[in-house]
Amino acid sequence: MQRYPNNPNPPQELTLRKMMETDVTYTPLAIVYPSNYQGIELKSSFIHQLTKFHGLDREDPQKHLKSFRMICVSMLPEHVTLDDFKLTAFPLTLEDKAREWLFNLPPRSIHIYEELLKAF
Repeated sequence: MQRYPNNPNPPQELTLRKMMETDVTYTPLAIVYPSNYQGIELKSSFIHQLTKFHGLDREDPQKHLKSFRMICVSMLPEHVTLDDFKLTAFPLTLEDKAREWLFNLPPRSIHIYEELLKAF
């Protein structure tokens, strides 16, 4: 007895294992995080102080960068360079159009904070 006698293209029978497999194409981000990335802790007190940049016309990117730097300098952990810390934390400041901008940069194109600044 056929389960789908009138359908020339019946749905594919899936096993539970097949359904649990993720079918996501992973595209690497633009940022190549520093080798000590796992050792850079972004504390919640730091994250809460970060201002958000949405990429709107009325927002000033230079003002956002100055504010971001000021917060990073004040919360810089020991044994981490300021540039590595900023490179790791900067994506957390982006929302909406600005985050889309980051996602649309070429994969693995940003290795140091200076490159991120130039692209921003």
